[in-house]
Amino acid sequence: MRPFIFLLLVILLSACGTASRIVENNDSYLNVDRLKVAFNSPAISQEKFGRMKISQIFNLNSTYFTEIEKDKKPELTLKFEMITPISVDELDSTAFLILDQEPIKLQSKEYTYKEYVSTSTNVETPITSDKKSNDKSESNTETRTTITNGTNQLMCRTFVIPENLWVPIANSKRISYRIYIGKDAYDARLNASESKKLNYYFELAICKRDANQPAPPANEKKL
Repeated sequence: MRPFIFLLLVILLSACGTASRIVENNDSYLNVDRLKVAFNSPAISQEKFGRMKISQIFNLNSTYFTEIEKDKKPELTLKFEMITPISVDELDSTAFLILDQEPIKLQSKEYTYKEYVSTSTNVETPITSDKKSNDKSESNTETRTTITNGTNQLMCRTFVIPENLWVPIANSKRISYRIYIGKDAYDARLNASESKKLNYYFELAICKRDANQPAPPANEKKL
């Protein structure tokens, strides 16, 4: 029983250690409040060939960034980042934010693309073997190196989250995405703990936005 409890504690501690964190940066000199939180989720595309289903999975990074500057309209953006093998298809400018099964259409603000070559190198350490025969020793040393190159692409799309969605997102229990690469649809979702983290993130953004609003005239203040 004790090994099982120990294993459970290790799993829980590991989960806590890798949980997404909300990063706050309040610059009093510029009078700017910034918030950021990021998640990493598998994005899955399923295609049917007769009775067969073929799934393609990529990692999708979703980063929320809020900037609230004094006396200016606040801005909250969502950036999707995905690494795939080199392809002619791009990350589409249309995406859907799905709040409790209600799809909200988003249009991209900007697109960035980077092509790069990833290199992995495996080197076997030299191995020396001594063989004694007729009072003679022989030493053989072998070194083997393997180099693998692959061309990948990093695609990024940035979407603006309008203010009328801040409260619905803060109150949504199930949050997921649908994105497109060419004509292929990919679905990703946040788990329960990630959804709660995002709820809290938007609550903070709403509080900071409201605190930045100018005070109402004295004759309009509630008694």
